[in-house]
Amino acid sequence: MTTYQIEVRRSRPTEEELISIESFVKAKLMPLPSSASRVLGLIENPNVTTGELSTAIGLDPVLASRVMRLANSPMYAMEREIATVSAAVAAVGVRSIYDIVMLGVAADNFSRDMRSLKTGVTIWEHSAAVALACKGIAKQLRMRGAEEAFTCGLLHDIGKNLLFLSDPIRYTEVDVLDNEESASEMERQIFGFDHSQVGFYVARRWGLAEAVSAAVLWHHVPREAEQAVVICHVVNVADELVTRKGMGLHIMDSTVLPSSYSVKALGLEPLQMERAWEETEISLATMLDGF
Repeated sequence: MTTYQIEVRRSRPTEEELISIESFVKAKLMPLPSSASRVLGLIENPNVTTGELSTAIGLDPVLASRVMRLANSPMYAMEREIATVSAAVAAVGVRSIYDIVMLGVAADNFSRDMRSLKTGVTIWEHSAAVALACKGIAKQLRMRGAEEAFTCGLLHDIGKNLLFLSDPIRYTEVDVLDNEESASEMERQIFGFDHSQVGFYVARRWGLAEAVSAAVLWHHVPREAEQAVVICHVVNVADELVTRKGMGLHIMDSTVLPSSYSVKALGLEPLQMERAWEETEISLATMLDGF
């Protein structure tokens, strides 16, 4: 059995624990849909045409509907109604198509049963908000090479989803804790591993970019990241920002903005964080409604 190395300095898993994480993910995670895999593969080709991408999207009615709905939403503020998939692809751009595909994959893994429970709803809405906040922060910083920021934010807590689905009752013991460090420690006590480690495996199993798997693994301890360090800091700040704005499992003082090491490392100003949050608020309701 192939395992992936996880470097968690605070609690390094043994080889046996690594195998347990992989087995857990295989049992709980929905496979990447063939339509999503096909579209993501096309997007990786820098020479892909709008026609090729539109044809692949059109083969999946659900994906096509999501692309059309978002293309016609206030998020893109088109001057006229978008009536075809090809027009939608041309209007929103290839990068946004990637984000929409990953949103669909994540939403499908946040099952209806999970979203009928308060904790499940909170995890899903928090994840969506962090995705948008990551994108907003990257925009404020005019970052280059931050194309994965949205996906990193979207999937940063996918491990919580799987842990919650595996044992909703016991996960409430984690839900009531007042900070992420205590929560991650409780996850390790209950399940043998924490949500960051589980999320790392998810990103690897779906074949996502190394930056995504690194950001998911290190988003609580970006100082320890050995790759994709900047994006790890972005996810860390976005995670705290969204939580402070009242969207998360843990309560934080909403009267202050993040002032962590990651904020300083990125050189983020308070006004930039507020603008990133404003953009998140504008787009969040529309995005959630589409999924």
